[in-house]
Amino acid sequence: QMRLLSQGKALDDAELDSILRGVGRGSSSAGARVATFPQGLLSERQVSRAASLMDFPTFKDLPARMTAEFDLWKTFMASALADQCIPQSPDSGNAKDDDVAVAWQNLLLLDALRPDRVVAGAKAFVSQVLGSHFLDVADPELAAVLDHAPKWQHSFVLTSTAGFDTSGRVEALSQTRGVTCSVIALGSPEGYEAAEKAISLASTKGTWVLLKNVHLAVDWLQQVDKKLHRMQ
Repeated sequence: QMRLLSQGKALDDAELDSILRGVGRGSSSAGARVATFPQGLLSERQVSRAASLMDFPTFKDLPARMTAEFDLWKTFMASALADQCIPQSPDSGNAKDDDVAVAWQNLLLLDALRPDRVVAGAKAFVSQVLGSHFLDVADPELAAVLDHAPKWQHSFVLTSTAGFDTSGRVEALSQTRGVTCSVIALGSPEGYEAAEKAISLASTKGTWVLLKNVHLAVDWLQQVDKKLHRMQ
């Protein structure tokens, strides 16, 4: 908001509140507008939230837009990537120099009708305000992290998004450096016993131990942490 203020493009307070706190949804006048939306397009809950959007000047003609471009709105409501096929207001075509306003209107629509795509819409808005590179986060180079770590640091914790296994990067790096790496999955008594033996052996030979599924062994990890400190 501060960046937009400096550019003379501050967001409307009521619209901002609708995103941050849900203020304005389900207003007293919304019920009278329900009947104006085309049938068969929105669920009852979506109709209510769409009606609340009409409190903002940009969406006063929302029912008429949905009726005139029914097929486009139907595609928007059904698409898995709804943020990429948002039907645009006729006025948005005249605002080529104000992509920020268009991105903000898109975010309001997604918040009301397709909340599953709000994150994508928010990223698009932030990119318009702060630049396309603002959200770019370079993947950490594992070798560089290892090389720049203090000599006393013996353990590292790696996390990843669902469906992506980072252990392959560790094993690849161990092969590149010619270091033996023992891979052990935690979650069973046998796994804990094997891990303790591997750690003891690695502490004397300088090899690596890769523990998988550590979220299943939080209490056990505390004991390992104390053991590693004693090995220093």
